[in-house]
Amino acid sequence: MPRDTRVAALQRIEKARGSRVLTIVLGDRQGMETRVAADLIPLASRHLRLIGKQPKLDLFLYTLGGDVMSAFRLVGLIREYCNEFTLLVPFRCQSAGTLVALGADRIIMLPEGQLSPVDPSTNGPYNPLVHGMPIQPGAPLPTLPVSVEEVIGYLSLAREAADIKGEDGMVSVFEKLASDVRPVALGQVFRSRTQIRMLSRKLLQFHTKGDDPTVDGIIETLTEKLYSHDYLITRREAKSIGLKVEEPESKLEQALVDLLQQYEADLELRAPFNPLAALATTNPYPFKLDRAYIESAGRLDGFQTEGRAALAPQGVQMQVIREGWTQL
Repeated sequence: MPRDTRVAALQRIEKARGSRVLTIVLGDRQGMETRVAADLIPLASRHLRLIGKQPKLDLFLYTLGGDVMSAFRLVGLIREYCNEFTLLVPFRCQSAGTLVALGADRIIMLPEGQLSPVDPSTNGPYNPLVHGMPIQPGAPLPTLPVSVEEVIGYLSLAREAADIKGEDGMVSVFEKLASDVRPVALGQVFRSRTQIRMLSRKLLQFHTKGDDPTVDGIIETLTEKLYSHDYLITRREAKSIGLKVEEPESKLEQALVDLLQQYEADLELRAPFNPLAALATTNPYPFKLDRAYIESAGRLDGFQTEGRAALAPQGVQMQVIREGWTQL
């Protein structure tokens, strides 16, 4: 759909809310997923400078997650440009997206809106190796991400389910863990666990009083008590754990739905990227895909991947020619 159609829906949201709106849609198209990352910040800054400081600023956010420090920085940047920050959740707003939600004065969710826990995973050269994967010359060794709560869960399993008691027993359990996950990686896990709680608290303190009794409960729930990073938090549950969630009135809800559907169509979010089908008629197959948008009424930036797919004896070969953010 033409950008004018999206801008019209965006402006209907602004009219219904009496605010200005920035949209960040990080596509989850299968095979072409995008994430919250550091390169988001300078682009968001350009849009916010164009919008200018506002009494009310809304962020329409769609994401499966990404880098937690970039999410934290995004909230700080947005709050520099407004007195009241509202997060609009049309559908997926998970992991690092939920971290952004913690920093908003209010959260407006559609019925299908979903948040998630914010417990992070760590990955790096000290993590366990992935065995059986081909190693590319010059590339780093493939490693497994380690979830913070998986480590805590293992230790809890030993204490509570296996009923291992005493210092000697837990030392043996920890030694087994350290033989599979190197101690430096375990140190990173502990630092990440501490950091995510600190970041969550700082974000909540943007709009709560220091003695607000709900803060500790929200942090514990989102970092530990839901047990799985894949757990999806509905609008009703988000309210029950103490988040400042509201339901949109009918005109706003329709405008949010319209804008979401346009992004789903324009970024082809519900159609997996399958070059093999195109190669049946065109070999090689050149492609240029929009994978994510940052948009406001006066500007549009897109994350694009341009490349070429070709059939080869060993299967489909993919060559990326250009990739990154560009103004559209």
